[in-house]
Amino acid sequence: MDAVAVQALIDAAVAAFAITASNQQQVAIDPAVAAAATTAANQQQVAIDAAVATAMANPQLPPPVPVTFSLSPGVVNPNVPWNYGIRGGMTLYYAATAALSPKYEGDERSLKVLLSGLTSKANEYGWESLIMMIQDSTGVVRNLLKNYTSLTLGDVKTHALTYIGQPTRASQASAQLAACIMASMENDFLIKLLTRVNDYTVQGTQDGPCMLKSVISIVTIESKSSLPLIKKILGDLGVLMKEVKSDITAFNLRVDELMNQLRAANDDYTELLDKLFEAYQKASDKEFVRYIANKQSRWEDNELDILPETLMALANDKYKTMKMKKSWNAVTQDEETIIAMTAAYTALNAEFTSVKKGLATKGGGQSKERKNDAKWAWKLIDPTGDQAKEKSFEGKDYVYCPFHKDTKWVLARGHANGCDNDPDRKSTGTSAGTSAGTSAGTSADTSAKRSEPSKKVLQYAKALMNVMGPEDDDYADERSDEDL
Repeated sequence: MDAVAVQALIDAAVAAFAITASNQQQVAIDPAVAAAATTAANQQQVAIDAAVATAMANPQLPPPVPVTFSLSPGVVNPNVPWNYGIRGGMTLYYAATAALSPKYEGDERSLKVLLSGLTSKANEYGWESLIMMIQDSTGVVRNLLKNYTSLTLGDVKTHALTYIGQPTRASQASAQLAACIMASMENDFLIKLLTRVNDYTVQGTQDGPCMLKSVISIVTIESKSSLPLIKKILGDLGVLMKEVKSDITAFNLRVDELMNQLRAANDDYTELLDKLFEAYQKASDKEFVRYIANKQSRWEDNELDILPETLMALANDKYKTMKMKKSWNAVTQDEETIIAMTAAYTALNAEFTSVKKGLATKGGGQSKERKNDAKWAWKLIDPTGDQAKEKSFEGKDYVYCPFHKDTKWVLARGHANGCDNDPDRKSTGTSAGTSAGTSAGTSADTSAKRSEPSKKVLQYAKALMNVMGPEDDDYADERSDEDL
């Protein structure tokens, strides 16, 4: 029984209860008809409830709309122009053209920061695929942000003709880039850029990629003839290390700039790692030099895989750590000893010079004249043949010594173990105290573990003694000769 039949039975049952207006007599309802109507109504309700339950268990929703995946809203539907007439489009435009921070002042070192900021925006708003991939004169497609040296202004202008004046997103992207560059320039550099307006104007419109190429041209030397010079600098990085006074951070920045210029020209320098090892070991701090030497040794023994970038990062971290600990170029204990000895020698030498000047001016201010030249003339004469090389004079013992400039005879007490001016003696490393030291050497071995001056300090002390020795001998001879 369908719904129409059920409704008819219900209508009949209702009509059977109607009271006629004429005689107010109630009409009796046929029980069979009423029962049939009730049964039909119950069956219909059961069917309706079942249909509702089925619909709720299996809802027939409309198919979902496909989602376009993107990392940022600016790159969704790249073939569809942005709608600047709606709020979302206006918000996107203002964000895309906002100035970079800090503003660019026009120096070569900060160019990398500018290009990094523009690269971030290119990724966010789709500029890279829309306007930055440009074909060079050989047909190779290059990224203007990375390979700017390999692209000429003519290449960039030719590419701009494919979208300038067209109702496309690429044309919008070019205008966004130009506005962003203008907003990101300091005034002094902006004036320089404005003088090249013809370089970045295409069919009456300022083109973003052409403007970027103009900025780079103002700042860098883009001629490929400069590449050999860059490689020459990289080939002798020890000079650069000296120029930056062993500032590792400044050194790394300069090397990075040089390598960026090579890469922008699609070139490279394969010997960089070797040259970095050499340059770092010319730094002024000995501990840092040992650190780098250890890295090089491990690399040469295949114990360490390292790239130039990794070595530069390790070197910079070591430098910053040492600077923070104030151990960079710190004076060692040996160096402190040498500095103290040098200061002592300087003071002693000044005092000695002062005393000698006083002696020279004694007796009427005459310089270095003995009181009786004839009396001491024998000191200037070499012994000949079998003549004795030792003599006594006025109670003092003298020996012949050919290693003094102003005299041939010197006091014997100062030359018991030879003369410090003897070249043979200097070459063998002996000294006036060698014999005495040898005789007592065995007993000195018992204190071998005690703290002793380093070899470097001893060598420096010996050098000072050699410098002071001859002057002291002459001074002693002169005082003895003149009975001072």
